[in-house]
Amino acid sequence: MDFSFSDENLSVAKLARAFAAKELAPGAAERDRTGEFPLELVKKMGEAGLMGISYPEKWGGLGSDSVSHMLAMEEVSYACAAMGSILGAHYLGSDGVNLFGTDEQKEKYLRPAATGEKLAAFALTEPGAGSDVGAVSTTAVRKGDKYVINGVKHFISNGGVADYLTLCARVGSDGGVRALTAFIADTDRPGFNVGTKEDKMGIRSASTWELVFEDYELPVENRLGEEGQGFKIMMSILDRARVEVGAMAVGMARASLDAAIKYAEERVQFGKPIAAQPVLREMLADMATEIDAA
Repeated sequence: MDFSFSDENLSVAKLARAFAAKELAPGAAERDRTGEFPLELVKKMGEAGLMGISYPEKWGGLGSDSVSHMLAMEEVSYACAAMGSILGAHYLGSDGVNLFGTDEQKEKYLRPAATGEKLAAFALTEPGAGSDVGAVSTTAVRKGDKYVINGVKHFISNGGVADYLTLCARVGSDGGVRALTAFIADTDRPGFNVGTKEDKMGIRSASTWELVFEDYELPVENRLGEEGQGFKIMMSILDRARVEVGAMAVGMARASLDAAIKYAEERVQFGKPIAAQPVLREMLADMATEIDAA
């Protein structure tokens, strides 16, 4: 099997690397210090084509493959871990529309997400549910041609600034995953409230919020898939997200290694840089080997 990258893969990676070096790396440390959400940079990522890399050209994306997508995620995360996290959360929020949405939903939500006109988020985690998806307690009650949603979502990246969310809620009285249903939830509707913004230890400008739904109404056409398909939809989205997290981690690890090498070359002890010490050189070489393997 040939594991080499295609010309298209390398071209997308080059695009992402150049954009990230110019627009994202400068000011990354300051953004992390202040925790300010970089909305203007998000718009620039969209204009550069980075918010719809593997989405079809028909819906405003680049039409590239998942390998190109992951290479771009790595380059963005190398330049700024927070921007990588923001981009990853955006894809979490828009992937469901790409995979399961109707043409009408794709026109309304996927196209503007791919071009950066709309920012998406993924609202699954709750105070008592996350990895245990079956424990989701947010409810969606069908009333005629709409659903009324009540519940609290927690640790939602992009949540307080997103234009829409892919939301998981429980329809009906079944206590298992069979009642879970997915929705596309606009954040400008009455009943949607932004709660606490988390004070994180790092990657601070990639803000994470609590979201509260109080008698929040959605039309039936905003349901993603059929009732009871929510578990399948959420798991399908998360499957790709796990690969994204790996790509982001490689980018962050590369940046960490470069920072370690720079420090080792500049830090002088006993008249010479500590990078001259064999034991430290071996440590750096081991790090480089593991990152290259990743």
